[in-house]
Amino acid sequence: MKILYFNNVPTEILWKQWQDGISPSHHLWGMPQLQQMGTEVELLPTEARGVLGRLGERYRWIKELSQQLRVLRSASQFDVLYCGCQHGALLLGLLRWMGWPKVPVVVTMHHMVHPVFRNRWIFKACFGSLSGFVCLHQRVARELADVFSVPSEKIAVVEWGVDAEFYKASNSVDASSANTGRRQPSVVSAGRTFRDFGVLIRALKDSNIPLDIFCTQDSRPDDEVSQNITIHAPVYLASTHSLLAAYREARVVAIPMISLPQKLIGLTSLLDAMALGKPVVMTRNECISIDIEQEGIGIWVDVGDEEGWRQAISRLLSDPALADSMGQRALSLAQGRYHINSFSTQLESALHCFCKI
Repeated sequence: MKILYFNNVPTEILWKQWQDGISPSHHLWGMPQLQQMGTEVELLPTEARGVLGRLGERYRWIKELSQQLRVLRSASQFDVLYCGCQHGALLLGLLRWMGWPKVPVVVTMHHMVHPVFRNRWIFKACFGSLSGFVCLHQRVARELADVFSVPSEKIAVVEWGVDAEFYKASNSVDASSANTGRRQPSVVSAGRTFRDFGVLIRALKDSNIPLDIFCTQDSRPDDEVSQNITIHAPVYLASTHSLLAAYREARVVAIPMISLPQKLIGLTSLLDAMALGKPVVMTRNECISIDIEQEGIGIWVDVGDEEGWRQAISRLLSDPALADSMGQRALSLAQGRYHINSFSTQLESALHCFCKI
């Protein structure tokens, strides 16, 4: 099987960073592992050149359109076209609906179907002719089957996994890279999109609990902070590698999110915490298939629940044995069921099946 992989993120940069040991491989959605398993994989560069490239810097839809046009140029050379973004193959889906190209097209479904595509005919035109859907959780798989009548042979539920070896190998990372300088057990929260840092700030304001928030200038919370809270907000969010020291210092990883029940958000931060053996406190999200309380690796908090955040964090900080046991269970899951190798093996099987449809 020969795969052409493309995504709406700078794939070629992530591949180079993975090779250089500064980025985990799971951001490449199993492609390094499939290659190691003997599957031929080619990555399509995200950035276009010329006029389309310049326009794509300003308009995301032009960027994605130009990428799909580049996919079409070489599509016949591959057995399957695999997109890591569920909206990154809309043109290809539309063209397949019209009878071309013949090469199977598969997309990763992160979120529930966007309202724009919930009309039956629009969905059929853009998604109906795709060869397969790699769903990251059961909820979106059920929606595809029950609401949009997608045949079961076109749906595969494959839970994302983490490159646990990257975190294990990074134990010798320079502690100054993102070191918070804290000595007291602290809380660390990192992210850019759909985060509700405000509720976390209000919950811990004027407490004796050290809180470090890593975000970007455009996602920096407006809330006034007290002395126990430090906000690190560069123009670009620090890489996973440079955040490792801060994560390692933390007693708890906090993942506060806004209410977006139709979107899968916070999973990357959750997997980071699991791979580092850290307990989590996280806003409840129905699209997260990992039940952190059932697995015994963390505590759920409802959207906007300041008191819930305060109690959950205080509970873990006041009971180091509980926090450590949660962290050990999280690490065990990251090295097993939620390992990138598990994801990649299931993905390979799904792609083989989709190619036969």
